[in-house]
Amino acid sequence: MRVEEIALRSEIRQMLNEAGFNRDTIKQLVKEAIDDVVRNQVNQVLMERKEGNLEEVVSNYLDSSLRSQIRGCAERVIKEKLQRMNFNVNVEITGQESEK
Repeated sequence: MRVEEIALRSEIRQMLNEAGFNRDTIKQLVKEAIDDVVRNQVNQVLMERKEGNLEEVVSNYLDSSLRSQIRGCAERVIKEKLQRMNFNVNVEITGQESEK
């Protein structure tokens, strides 16, 4: 870091301390904001689906989300592995197939 950046950080830290903001108060404010957003989103999902069973809503979401994530991951891995593989297919036919 340059001297100017260090001085600026020091000034900002001093201003925040004078205003009563330290690391713990900022963490608490962020936590409260995140809790509000999550609470509002859960309420919105419950109202849209008109289901009162939060466990069922979460379970359905996780099932579909996990299924799509697993499918996507598997597709990527398979495509990556198949690009690097060489296939050699030899077919030997012995005998004759009888016609019916």
